Amino acid sequence: MLNLFILLLSSLTLKSLPPMNITYKSTLNIPFVGTQKLYLKRLENDKAYLIINGLVKTNGYIYYNKIQDNTFEYHLDENLINILKKYKVSINNIDYDEKNDISIVDIKINLLNFKKKIEFIKYEND
Repeated sequence: MLNLFILLLSSLTLKSLPPMNITYKSTLNIPFVGTQKLYLKRLENDKAYLIINGLVKTNGYIYYNKIQDNTFEYHLDENLINILKKYKVSINNIDYDEKNDISIVDIKINLLNFKKKIEFIKYEND
């Protein structure tokens, strides 16, 4: 059970997206497992890239679809979906706070009954 965040197994929605070509970073400390470093960068209007480093190392794409004004749904690529399934991680919410420039993801690692709000902040070494 390691990192295990990531964004989506179903089609959750969010109200806005982070700006393009800026990297956001978060550190996730998981009991009995250790630390995972997460990097998120929106590459295009409809695509972002996620890197996961730590005991679990993987990467993949997140795809966005605009479904209404200021409402988006997202889907993960197969690699990210497989990691979520493998470690039994569910995503309860995802959002972007424009005022504070923070991406937020609420996850639950079901095997550990561990809930966490992951906050991605702007990473200056981009």
